[in-house]
Amino acid sequence: MRRFIPTLTPLESRDCPTGTAIIVDHTLYISTDPRSETVVIQDDGHDRVTATLSGAGGETSVSAVGIDTFFIQMRGTHDRLMFDVTEPPPHAMTLVVDGGWEGNKSIEVELPTVAGAGLVTLDFRGDLGQGQADVLVGATELKRLTILDRLSGGTVKVSAPNADDYSTLGYSAVRTHPSGG
Repeated sequence: MRRFIPTLTPLESRDCPTGTAIIVDHTLYISTDPRSETVVIQDDGHDRVTATLSGAGGETSVSAVGIDTFFIQMRGTHDRLMFDVTEPPPHAMTLVVDGGWEGNKSIEVELPTVAGAGLVTLDFRGDLGQGQADVLVGATELKRLTILDRLSGGTVKVSAPNADDYSTLGYSAVRTHPSGG
């Protein structure tokens, strides 16, 4: 008599990235899911952009050329966004971050040490909860930067090397937009 011994055969990985990254013309749209995600965007200042989304469902990356507008929708409760521009942008650039309406979000934006020819607009919307948007301005003379604070919860903090506060940057660093909290 033969004896039956059950075995387990593992299946291939079923990782599914839970965030989405879509490129339409010169715009990159990123949306995280309700589970926590980390989004890292690197712009080399020469029209090359790489975005990486990682979380419980795995990791996905997208690269593009000629992106000048970024829309990031942070739907998780503890999402983290890191946006790094390594060289001065040669053209106008807009980063719109929608923090959603729950949780504690962390946003880091790092701008280059030398101002480029392009205008940079950072537009923060939604509610970061107890979270914060940290903007590291690499240049103390970056006068072509506009930061709109439309947040109903959370704070926007601007830091610069050799500057005690953002009032020494030579421009009104953070403007509270009428639609904000």
